[in-house]
Amino acid sequence: MAVAFTEREKEIIKDKLRVSAIECLKMYGVRKTTVDQLTKMSGISKGAFYLFYPSKEVLFFDVLEKFQEDIFSQLINNLNSDGKTKRQSFIDGVYYLFENVSNSFMFKIFENNEMEYLIRKLPVELITEHHSFDDILVVKLFESLGVSNSDDIELASATLRAIFMTSFHKQEIGPLYMDAIKLLITGVADQLIKEN
Repeated sequence: MAVAFTEREKEIIKDKLRVSAIECLKMYGVRKTTVDQLTKMSGISKGAFYLFYPSKEVLFFDVLEKFQEDIFSQLINNLNSDGKTKRQSFIDGVYYLFENVSNSFMFKIFENNEMEYLIRKLPVELITEHHSFDDILVVKLFESLGVSNSDDIELASATLRAIFMTSFHKQEIGPLYMDAIKLLITGVADQLIKEN
């Protein structure tokens, strides 16, 4: 008879799975990573894996959402912490966010054209929840900047998502990619952030 995990054990195992997922994404990518590799690195059985995640793709998506939440929280915490205007803090912070993503395990998924594959493998409701999650993060970001018009926030969320999706085409955009990103972020700031 299988022994149930305590809540503490569940958290430890989930953390190990997330760490293993990041390592596998760096080394193998989405397609080439197997559940066997993840369980071996995490020290659990394959059966136990499925108690936590219905598929490796859902685990990877969980890791991506956690990464996104962490960098958004860092962005919000850094706003106005250095005496800059809200507008400049936003531009610098969002640009740093894009740089951070570009140098992370997450970008390997984009470089290997695996994001579309990953999204195809996920349940539709998970994608829908993720877009709501994006909107919540953007609402928090803009509320901290004093932007409260819901139409502006919804547009800003869609715009930041669109800018982020250019990561799929970084090679086609060319060597000025990050300069173009900064210009687009500046345009969003100019449209939405009104300084006193």
